[in-house]
Amino acid sequence: MSSRGEPRATPLPTADATREALGMTVHELRRPLTVITSYAQLLSGGMLGEVPAAAMTAVESMVEAADAMLALIEGLAEVVRLGDPADQPVITEVAADELLEPVLAEVAPMAMLRGVRLEIDAAEGLRVRGDARRLGLALGNLCTNAVTYSAENTTVQVTARGHRGEVVIAVRDRGPGVPPEEEPRIFDKYYRGRLGRREHPTGSGLGLFLARAVAEGAGGSLTANAAEGGGMEFVLRLPVAERG
Repeated sequence: MSSRGEPRATPLPTADATREALGMTVHELRRPLTVITSYAQLLSGGMLGEVPAAAMTAVESMVEAADAMLALIEGLAEVVRLGDPADQPVITEVAADELLEPVLAEVAPMAMLRGVRLEIDAAEGLRVRGDARRLGLALGNLCTNAVTYSAENTTVQVTARGHRGEVVIAVRDRGPGVPPEEEPRIFDKYYRGRLGRREHPTGSGLGLFLARAVAEGAGGSLTANAAEGGGMEFVLRLPVAERG
């Protein structure tokens, strides 16, 4: 029993309470950020009238910052979902090309703006087991990263092959790569290397962390290697769906 006048210790929040608070914060922030992002894009595209040339740089900075904040919110939302015991993955059989096609369609405009080509080479008939939404998120993060760090007039290659009971999806870029001393940490939550902080300061450091968490949650793995000739290759291995 504490003596009179002795300050009482404030109980620390439980993991469930922390997760719930983070989830509520993410939910409340998503809508206003979506509105800001939408109007910033409309301004940038001239949909709300002509923007003076002197102001366009500021508008484009608004678009970039708003997009980055929205991506951070979506990443945090997924962190909450992955840590919630009640939010279990929906495991189904899905064709590899059905996972890749919408991801590449989503990344294509970004690649076009950056002058980066996308090449896909997926073997036919490959099927995996996993949560299609989460696997799409993981692949989207890998492809977005590859395009983001690729130099102009280079190619991002995406391949899918079957190998020893697994479907192996590789995403290869021709960017600057990752220094050897940073490689052990690139999948850490919120970690960003020197190049990322310098060239892309609005990144969240959640993309690769989430991609690996999704891969492992599906019974697979995600690894990264320096690619021959420069750049990086991320290899996602997933359990093949057994034929009935």
